[in-house]
Amino acid sequence: MCAGPRGPSPDGPFTAGANRNHTYPRIVEPRCETDYDDDLSPAYRRGRSHGPATREMGNLLDLVRQRKPGAVPALVARAHPRLTRLAAQIMRGSYPQLRGQREVDSVVSELYPRLAKALETVDLRTPADFFRFAAYKIRQTLLDMVG
Repeated sequence: MCAGPRGPSPDGPFTAGANRNHTYPRIVEPRCETDYDDDLSPAYRRGRSHGPATREMGNLLDLVRQRKPGAVPALVARAHPRLTRLAAQIMRGSYPQLRGQREVDSVVSELYPRLAKALETVDLRTPADFFRFAAYKIRQTLLDMVG
């Protein structure tokens, strides 16, 4: 039998590690069996219990899967800041030879038509799946720019 709902810990969801500038997620053991039910709800598994931005991305992905008009441009517009950061990170790490030749914005603008076309054929369930797929498409775009 449960003692009550699981509440936040007094020291927050993270604890300091050996390096004080980095925190590590603290593992929280469930207090009863029903705690597992909350963690395994469909919303949790679909990546929608994390915050409003993630829920919005999830809702847009649902609309894309339903082939609603305007869903793909809305999804890409919502993801634009993160796609720009992701492209910059991949470009800086794996394609330093493009740094002086191409701007990150040009990579992202070349990514959009590829991503929009590909979203018509793939079934992405979570925002994490979307960003993994976008990273794959960014790498393809960068490879075409190099070659």
